[in-house]
Amino acid sequence: MNTIFQIHNGYKYNAYGYKNLNDNKIWIKLGCMLFDLDTWEFNFWNNVNEFPNDGTENSINRLRVYLQLKNLLTNDVNELMKAYL
Repeated sequence: MNTIFQIHNGYKYNAYGYKNLNDNKIWIKLGCMLFDLDTWEFNFWNNVNEFPNDGTENSINRLRVYLQLKNLLTNDVNELMKAYL
């Protein structure tokens, strides 16, 4: 596994993500829910009791944290660095 990205206080619970180097799968954990990226993409709104897709601050914050982790894990850091060099 390579670098783990963790976000504290981004929403109600801790969140982290990592890329497994053995199978190249990206894993993201929001609160107690750990899924690979494909599963998150298929059903992000999987916790409708606590975080329904209703535009509330709690739901938007959860989505924002997920997208931040996804962005960190799917972008090539070397490509991103070219803009600064």
